[in-house]
Amino acid sequence: MAKEITNQKVSEILSEIGELLEMQNVQFKPRAYEKAAEAIGAMEDELRGVYATGGLKAIEEIPGVGASIGAKIEEILKTGRSKDHDELAKKVPVNLKELSGIEGLGPKSIKKLYEHLKIKNLKDLEVAAKAGKIRKLEGFGEKAEENILKGVAFAKKSGGRFTLGAALPLARALEERIKKLSGVEKVVVAGSVR
Repeated sequence: MAKEITNQKVSEILSEIGELLEMQNVQFKPRAYEKAAEAIGAMEDELRGVYATGGLKAIEEIPGVGASIGAKIEEILKTGRSKDHDELAKKVPVNLKELSGIEGLGPKSIKKLYEHLKIKNLKDLEVAAKAGKIRKLEGFGEKAEENILKGVAFAKKSGGRFTLGAALPLARALEERIKKLSGVEKVVVAGSVR
């Protein structure tokens, strides 16, 4: 079993699988991966321990994890990777972590940017936006291009946003902890979580 694999890493891989599937217009599966990523990211127990004591059956008992996703989690825990993730990433070879960290860019817009302008990473995105190429794409425009440039500047300065699969579980865990404090009546995660 790969010792360095944390819940966060498994959550990130599952989240990326969901985003890559969404880029290919696959129905329903992206949401299933997103839910599983959220559940794993919010877990207090380490997956390695859950798997060591209960095996695949214990993994499949995690909310949002069924047989198919459970098998992928087992593979990630054992090898540190997922063959499905690797194969999906080869089809659209973009740096999802960098690009999805830009406000307003989701899987479908990233796919469009790659297909039409061969944008693979933050550097390619900045070059295309500064050259005025993004505004010419259907569904974008001058304002979107300006926002992308602002997002790139923010990412360079601050390290950018986190993927939803990484940020949402942390936000939910923080929400639960704050709810338990005395005097707290209501806690709601709101706004751009990433």
